[in-house]
Amino acid sequence: MSEQPVGIKQIFKEVAKSKAGALGFALLVAMLILAMFTPILAPYNVARAWNDLRYWQDNPALAAPAWVRFLSPNSYSGTVTLSNFSLERSFHGQYTLVRRTGSFVYMYDVFPTEVRLLLDVNYTARKPRVIATLERPDGKGVTLYNGMPVKGENVVSVSVDPKYQKLIGYFLYEELGYVPAAIHPEIVLFAKKSKYMNDRQRADVLKGTYILEVDAISFEKNLSVQPKLIVYGNSYGIAGTDNYRRDLTVGLMWGAPVALAFGTIAAVVTVLLQVVIGAAGAWIGPRADEIVQRAADFFLVIPVLPILILINVVYTINIWLLLSWVILFSIVGGVTKISRSMVLQIREEQYVEAALSYGASKKRILTFHILPRIIPYTFALIALSAPSYVFLEAALSFLGLGDPNIPSWGRLLGQAFDAGALYYGWWWWVIFPALMIMLVSLGFTLLSYAFDKVVNPRLREE
Repeated sequence: MSEQPVGIKQIFKEVAKSKAGALGFALLVAMLILAMFTPILAPYNVARAWNDLRYWQDNPALAAPAWVRFLSPNSYSGTVTLSNFSLERSFHGQYTLVRRTGSFVYMYDVFPTEVRLLLDVNYTARKPRVIATLERPDGKGVTLYNGMPVKGENVVSVSVDPKYQKLIGYFLYEELGYVPAAIHPEIVLFAKKSKYMNDRQRADVLKGTYILEVDAISFEKNLSVQPKLIVYGNSYGIAGTDNYRRDLTVGLMWGAPVALAFGTIAAVVTVLLQVVIGAAGAWIGPRADEIVQRAADFFLVIPVLPILILINVVYTINIWLLLSWVILFSIVGGVTKISRSMVLQIREEQYVEAALSYGASKKRILTFHILPRIIPYTFALIALSAPSYVFLEAALSFLGLGDPNIPSWGRLLGQAFDAGALYYGWWWWVIFPALMIMLVSLGFTLLSYAFDKVVNPRLREE
């Protein structure tokens, strides 16, 4: 049987040499690197904007990851954003005509999921008349907007709002001679002329250059109009989007520091507290030991999760307050009993009896002789406890009881469940956060196994 390593440095060397330890370290280091680069790649103001739906309006809703286009190029399309427009300003007596013209090329094999026009209008007193027309590659023009917008940003939801769908209906009537009961502008605008040009399954995509012309007429010379056309695809980013157009990559990245910080801090603090309290109770004497053990029994049987849910309902909670409550309910527990059983054996060792015979105090013996013998085992206990705290934070976030200001993996899963992601086939919304939780938990579990194998004489290799 191999000799038991002594010293923290040697223990970590032995763990790193094992296959389980090396893989566990690799997984956790990768997560740590991701957590470190998250504030750079996705600054905190982006995370704070997670609940601001206006921030994500340029993204398509429920879009699959962009890389799926390489796996099935005929089934997915990207988002086309047109924001570069030429400017022509002319004066006709008392009237001012502002014309903005821009073009884009649509070469995808599938239709977009939605079309939205944004008009940022600035005037002094009188509303202008604005007409937006999309010229198709076949030379036919379709009116997207005809009205008098208010000052500021105006959202023209061509695919959703019935009053804009009505304008598309005029175009369909000219082409087909009738207006269907349900109009799908995102298909009609990009379909070749046929009797199926309103049917996503049977219509053919009209590829080519599309030209958007926005004319604004006003009595004011200082009129300004800045249009922006968004043709939403069904793929976006590394991890796709949710039903609120939010980039799931941001949520996955910010979930890493949340999970690592919560799981690691909770595991380290609670395990060390329980080890010290359990060891002190067993070493001081029967009365102290009885008090500690009965307290551990009490905390082991109380339902922590329902209590945390109740606290969250009563008080507004953030991630650090949640962590504090978790630590408070884990001051003593199962590790306390493990520590106690180890001290009961260690105190019978000859070096402990020798220290007592030389007149060493109980505090000194506990600090310099007993706890150092237990500390190597705490590494395995910390690594084993961390996944449970990661799952606890994910469970609370899944139930909507986590920090509402920061996206986390559990929160992503909870929102996916509420939206029926698996039922509707939005697999990326479920698989990626679940995979991240699994990888972090696997890393800690492998480390726990490696530490246990190194410090436990019964598991060490011969």
